[in-house]
Amino acid sequence: MTFGCDISSTVWLLMAVCIICALVSAITGLRNMRALARKGKRLMADDSLPGNEGDLPGVSVIVYAKNEESRIREYIDALRRQEYPEFEIIVINDASIDNTAGIVEAMLEEDDRLRFSFVPESSRNVSRRKVAFTIGAKAARYPVLLITAANTEIPSPHWLRRMGAPFADPGVEVVIGTSVYPKERHTGAGRWYRQFDTMTVLSQWLGSALAGEPYRGDAYALAYRKQTFFDHNGFALTNRFVAGEDDIFINTIATPGNTVVALHPQAMLRRVLPADEYPRLWLREKERYTFTQRYLDTWALRRQAAMSLSLWLGLISGVAASALALPDVLPACIMLLTGLLLWGYQICLYRRAARLMHSVCLFWSVPLFWLMRPLLNAVMRIRFSANKSTNYTWQHAK
Repeated sequence: MTFGCDISSTVWLLMAVCIICALVSAITGLRNMRALARKGKRLMADDSLPGNEGDLPGVSVIVYAKNEESRIREYIDALRRQEYPEFEIIVINDASIDNTAGIVEAMLEEDDRLRFSFVPESSRNVSRRKVAFTIGAKAARYPVLLITAANTEIPSPHWLRRMGAPFADPGVEVVIGTSVYPKERHTGAGRWYRQFDTMTVLSQWLGSALAGEPYRGDAYALAYRKQTFFDHNGFALTNRFVAGEDDIFINTIATPGNTVVALHPQAMLRRVLPADEYPRLWLREKERYTFTQRYLDTWALRRQAAMSLSLWLGLISGVAASALALPDVLPACIMLLTGLLLWGYQICLYRRAARLMHSVCLFWSVPLFWLMRPLLNAVMRIRFSANKSTNYTWQHAK
């Protein structure tokens, strides 16, 4: 075992490749997570309410509801308590088999801001969520549409203010909000990787929007102008897909100049689901986004692909350089130091972003999960390809 500088050109080349790949991974691959950690921290810490009271536009909150009997009243009451001058609540019932419809109908007389409709039973060859939001958009009285769902918890009476106030600027056409699944509800095998993947995807699209490249939103907390919605023919171009109202549609209408991110504890919804439902939900959402992302035009996905390639190419190059240089261990020490610096940066940045989004702050598993993720995604794509027809609405026309 020796330390020396008499190293072959092949080893030097492999070492250079490893170091360059580490830099690409840290600088380019983690760009969006870095934007979330830095810019998101400033937004989350700003407790001043946005907008002037007299300039706030009217907002139509369109609520998708399906089998929410146990909490629909609580949810609507939270909406009615919002401190916002002018808004209405349009609940769209999607063929609930419980008493969701009866509860909402009984509440109509309590508040004239509350309205109710339903998805027709004949709507079987289009996305029912998109139909629900389109029905709400056509019925809306106000110029701003805010789409959400009843299986969420509203964190503050200022949630609507956080989502609606940016539209006081006539140049704003889209406001992107967030929803999170409570970290204490993660259970079962694979929960750490599911949480890592969820956090990675969230930082990818949310960080991209904060960096000035919006391409996707969150269907539980997403707002846009009614005029913008109809100018782009609503969801007409994506009605053949079950999903796509929060990624394909936003990718079509959002630009760096017309989009604002509403990121604040008062604007962060919590999804309400039984803990044992989360694995199924995570897998189904991953399948749908894997299917629709092929239709997205964004550099964010390309950067993630470049990061995955760089991580594996850097690892292989570093191991090869270390092995070829033996018994000289200097290259191995340099490669190990490069890896430790990259892994340390990944861990620190991930934990900063996760803490900001009230997610699980993983530690030693982060570098391993980054390496595993492209392999697991490839396996899942193969698995999803066997069921890809279920992502088309015609499959549900029965």
